[in-house]
Amino acid sequence: MNCEHCNRILGSLSSLNYHKLHNKKCIEKQGVTNNIFSCSLCQKIFTSKDNLNKHICIKKNEIYLEYEEYNKKNNMEIEKQRMEIEKQRIEIETQRIENETQRIENETQRIENETQRIENEKQRNIVNLENEVNLQSKNKKLKTYKKELETCKKELETCKKELETYRNIVNLEKEVQRKEIDYLYTRIEKLDKTMSDALLQSVNKPTISNTNHNNFNLIPLDIGHRNNIKDIVENHYNLEYQINGQKGLAKLLADSGVLKPKGENIYVCSDSSRGIFKYKNENGIEIRDIQAKDLTSWVQNIAIKNIKKEGLQRVYDLFECICSSETTETAQPFATEQSKLIEAHTSIVNMNDDNKEFVRALGVCI
Repeated sequence: MNCEHCNRILGSLSSLNYHKLHNKKCIEKQGVTNNIFSCSLCQKIFTSKDNLNKHICIKKNEIYLEYEEYNKKNNMEIEKQRMEIEKQRIEIETQRIENETQRIENETQRIENETQRIENEKQRNIVNLENEVNLQSKNKKLKTYKKELETCKKELETCKKELETYRNIVNLEKEVQRKEIDYLYTRIEKLDKTMSDALLQSVNKPTISNTNHNNFNLIPLDIGHRNNIKDIVENHYNLEYQINGQKGLAKLLADSGVLKPKGENIYVCSDSSRGIFKYKNENGIEIRDIQAKDLTSWVQNIAIKNIKKEGLQRVYDLFECICSSETTETAQPFATEQSKLIEAHTSIVNMNDDNKEFVRALGVCI
């Protein structure tokens, strides 16, 4: 059977009728417009409403996928820029650690030079004594100077070991920084705000009142007492005291009673407003320890050693807790404690340059 509009041959009447209703070219030749449906998105023509609706659904999905692809590409560019900025920040922090290492090496050289100067001074004093006193007095004082020289050498060796220990701590911190870089590339967006907030926190500074010891009887602070002080710091300077930095170290010395053995004074504060302390040496000569420099030198290296054993491990444990936290709220307590510990440890390491907090707290405690 032939179509009278387009001359197409069809096999049956039903096929002819379907052809007249659905064939686009035939419908155009018939001049019929009521059965034509046009897509509003691409102007494509369809002969049925059902086909048009299917086409529109497919077209909308294509447009949505194109939008998603564009949005994903744009977000990746933004993330890449942010990660580059974070990488630069970590590189700057690494450079700071390297500078601190150089400063420690310079300090070691300065201590060695000072020790050499002290040794030369002692030698000159020995020569002068040989010319001034008789043989018995000379031999007695010579032995004393030799003992003090040996003590000084031992303290220098201890200082070298502790400085080497701190150098290892710095190297360990650099290794942690390197691992942190690798980890931040995968979770940088989640931790960025948490770590920034933690670094902005500060420790409240204590206020102290002047305490004057006008009347006190001092007994000589000998090698045994000094070793007792070092033993107390080595065995009892734990996280409970470490988290308070220099204040915690002063509180430990006061709580232990090592500065007042059996109720007797071996080390007292004579003027807390000016940071002046007193003790007697082995010869019974009263020494004014201004800003507690002598006491600081006895306990600082031992405190740093304890920080390496226990405190630094706690810092790394807190970092792991922060990394494993699912939300900022759960990570915040760990970040706060970590920030406080790092600041407390830094204050102990820098006690030779700035021990004001230790002096204030010690003046109040004892």
